[in-house]
Amino acid sequence: MVQSYVGHCVGAFRPSRCLWGSDWPVSLHINKTGLAKNIQIFKTALKKLNLSQTEIDDIFTKNAKKVYQIE
Repeated sequence: MVQSYVGHCVGAFRPSRCLWGSDWPVSLHINKTGLAKNIQIFKTALKKLNLSQTEIDDIFTKNAKKVYQIE
């Protein structure tokens, strides 16, 4: 199920405009998935889209740093 949502978002906005985010631990009581497993699920979904490791890293870190002007 996650794969279709991730694919739609990345297809619509491109990897350079996507950020990873979570409502964990709020969702913990719904899906019983810890944070590490949640991250793994999304990284696996991104890899199935044949994104490069750089694009995946961008989604998980670089893009947010750019948006929030952290660096």
